[in-house]
Amino acid sequence: MNRCCSRAMRCNMIRSDLSQILTAEGDPGGSKILLMTDGEDGEPDHTSYMKVAYISNKVIIDAVAISNAAEPNLVDLASSTGGRFYLQTDNRNSTGVRDALSANSGGASDFETRVELQSVVVAFEVDDESFRRSVYIDATIGRLTIFDFTNYHPNPSSGAAVHITVTSPSGVTFDRSSTYYEDDLAFKKVVIRIPDIAEPGAWEYYIQNQDTTVAHDVIVSVSSFPSQEGVDPIIVSSFLSGSPSGIVNNKPMVAYAEVRQRFYPVVGATVIATVETPSGVPVELQLYDNGAGADVTKNDGIYSRYFTQLSGVGFYGFKIRVENNGEATVLRPRTSSRFSATGIYVDPELLLSGNITESLGNISIALPGTPIPEIVGVPAPNFTRGVSGGASSVSETPPEWNPFTDTFAPNKITDLAVLNTSFSLGTVAITFTAPGDDFDFGNAHHYVISWANSSKELRNKSSTTNEIYQIDVLHGNLSSPAPYGDEEIMIIQVATIPQHLETYSVVLGLYAVDESGNEGDMSNIAKMTFRQEIPTPEPVQTTVRLKTTTSIDKVSYTTTNVALKPTTKTEQKMTTSKMAATIAKKTQKVATTPYENGKTDNMFNNMAAIALSLVVISMLVLGLILLACYGHSRNKARRDRSLKVVPKDVNVDVVISKV
Repeated sequence: MNRCCSRAMRCNMIRSDLSQILTAEGDPGGSKILLMTDGEDGEPDHTSYMKVAYISNKVIIDAVAISNAAEPNLVDLASSTGGRFYLQTDNRNSTGVRDALSANSGGASDFETRVELQSVVVAFEVDDESFRRSVYIDATIGRLTIFDFTNYHPNPSSGAAVHITVTSPSGVTFDRSSTYYEDDLAFKKVVIRIPDIAEPGAWEYYIQNQDTTVAHDVIVSVSSFPSQEGVDPIIVSSFLSGSPSGIVNNKPMVAYAEVRQRFYPVVGATVIATVETPSGVPVELQLYDNGAGADVTKNDGIYSRYFTQLSGVGFYGFKIRVENNGEATVLRPRTSSRFSATGIYVDPELLLSGNITESLGNISIALPGTPIPEIVGVPAPNFTRGVSGGASSVSETPPEWNPFTDTFAPNKITDLAVLNTSFSLGTVAITFTAPGDDFDFGNAHHYVISWANSSKELRNKSSTTNEIYQIDVLHGNLSSPAPYGDEEIMIIQVATIPQHLETYSVVLGLYAVDESGNEGDMSNIAKMTFRQEIPTPEPVQTTVRLKTTTSIDKVSYTTTNVALKPTTKTEQKMTTSKMAATIAKKTQKVATTPYENGKTDNMFNNMAAIALSLVVISMLVLGLILLACYGHSRNKARRDRSLKVVPKDVNVDVVISKV
């Protein structure tokens, strides 16, 4: 059940709305009231009492403040009941009421949810003749696509002040002559409904101003639904984080925008936030998904940014515009499981005991010590999205604050990392993301880098730390920080390292300071380990002589040099095996190498002949040895019988024929 109330907020109104909801059939939980007011609450005590009743009955209140004169407690009323707060001001670009109505027209699932592609205000001044702009309709949407143009003209009785033409990517035109063109003169509204599924690509709309004598505005809204069941659209949602007490304590509001396709984050998109301020001057800032500043995790599809450009007490409304011109990527996990990209923890003891396999179904388990595979991305289609980020109230500013004072310090650096170190030079290369002047806005004034033996010294900014000065910076500039979000790389001379040490470790940290002297928090601590380079031992030359002849009487030798290095007992076996394999390869190589005279023999047949010859010779030699032993035994027996002396030397002549 939805109820829209467009009157000043009074307790009896809130009470009557709740009564109607409670007396209706069904569970009141999930019912929603859209409350719009431009005045103050005359009975705040009764409103607080009724707020408790709404919360207990799970009734949601979305609130819209009409101008900055509206009741400040609207923010608390909406947030306490789980609703959202919107701001509609007198600014010609303000679309709070439309944003609130659009947000309450969605369905329960992505397929039933209206996707807002664009919501802008075209301000025609006197003599302005036309306006032209494009909007991308990607293949994930296109069903029930509507181009809505509402003309706010100072003269209610005037006729149609604008003429609209919408052109598809292939050139099909929708104008007054089209059956899909609806012109409501009473409400000064033009609606063009695209039939079937809108063609993917860049659609162009052209607004021709037919009343150039007076200034007037045209609110343009383009929306669509998912193209079909089972197709996941690219969805953008946005919200604000912050509280009045946080603002007072120099903790600004944070704008968030999540861009996703189903469960998968969309990274690399351009996300712009436009902030309506109490001063009436809008502020535009880009949101980042870089893991720095207000952004906690890089490439998770959540884009973030601090808002520090306060203009005073009042309401601040946020609108988000998201575009992709070919740079965005939809991150996909390496398996079909949406949670598998985070990896699965495996207890090493269980793994060693053999109780865990290396996979669970189709999900691979990253073993301890092995890197987790990166998430795979697929190109995102070109798309355009526009949503409301809601609004928030600043009821109190920091002490002694004014628009011209600098009260916010640079943001904390959270991604400091060591690229490499040099033991002999005592240098280290570091990288980090540049902070801003006011948190993540602007440029800081300078960096303060220090190193110490312990992290505690750095976190406390102790005087015992060793500060790095510009003379110690071989690459980079401490006094010229890059704009927020840029990567900084510096090479620093840390210290003279004692040469008798094999390793030397210290820790390093840094923070930024703005031009007013506001110091940011100490960064994450990075450990620097300097390892002395151990020279590689000179190779020991040894010679292995290999016979490579094809005949017994002609023997040639090939010398093979094998470099040996000192090894442990465990490595000696491995080295021996490797050497054997190397020798075998060398032998094979020599056996297949042509002779120096350029003639090539059939080495296979020759080697077979050699092997056969060696077998024959071995058998002959063995037979001769046995024959000699037998003869020696008989001669000894004869000596014993005849007691005669036999000469000690027995010559045996053996004739070996050449093969």
